[in-house]
Amino acid sequence: MAVNINLQSQVVAQDDVLVKQLDDTCVLLNLKNNNYYGLDSTGYAFYMRLVESSSILEASKLLAEDYEVNEADLQQDLINLIQGLLEAEVITLI
Repeated sequence: MAVNINLQSQVVAQDDVLVKQLDDTCVLLNLKNNNYYGLDSTGYAFYMRLVESSSILEASKLLAEDYEVNEADLQQDLINLIQGLLEAEVITLI
C-alpha cells in the first residue's frame, strides 16, 4: 500500500509502540496489533532523526550532513523506510 508522502509531514511514533534496541538492531513493536518492524543501526538512526525532527525534509537535511550523502538519494531511502514503518503501523504522519 503505497502512500504519497509529503516531505513537509512530520513522523510521529505511535503511543502504543515499544522500541527495543538489541545489539546492532532495533525492533519496533505495535502492542495493539503485534505488528513489528526491525531496523539495523543505520535504520534506527534514521528512525530516531525522523521522529525527533519537525518534518521529513528537516530530517533528510540533517541526515545528509551526518552521512555526507546526496540529499535527494537519502530522501528516497527515507521514503522507503517510512512506507515500511507505515505498513507496520508503528508510525503516523501529521
